[in-house]
Amino acid sequence: MMHKNKITIFFLLMPFLLVGTAIHLGDLIHVSVWNKLPGGNNLSIHCKSKDNDLGLQTVRPNQDFAFHFYTNFLGTTLFYCRFKTKYGEGVYDIYNYKRDVDRCNECTWNVTQYGVFGYSHVSEVDFFWPKRP
Repeated sequence: MMHKNKITIFFLLMPFLLVGTAIHLGDLIHVSVWNKLPGGNNLSIHCKSKDNDLGLQTVRPNQDFAFHFYTNFLGTTLFYCRFKTKYGEGVYDIYNYKRDVDRCNECTWNVTQYGVFGYSHVSEVDFFWPKRP
């Protein structure tokens, strides 16, 4: 009788185990944000997703801030970053599944005096600093 109960519990829990595992079976994504600002200026960057706050980072000249994650099975993964430089600032989607699923698994971004520029083997994404009043 005890053996039958264990089998029943196993089959009742199986769908939850499979769904829990599937959540992490998306693509592995690597993101690198490079400080290409002129004049030896540091870059201030703060990246987040719905579930992860990567904290405020200071990136020195010609260095990068890199992180990785798995996309979710729903296709809704989104990471955004707030950038602050002496040339401008803004909040931009650094990884948006709908835009980037076919664009990059290795997503490289360069921050310059003109804005934030994303490069991949497929296409480029450009975010220019807003004009100051």
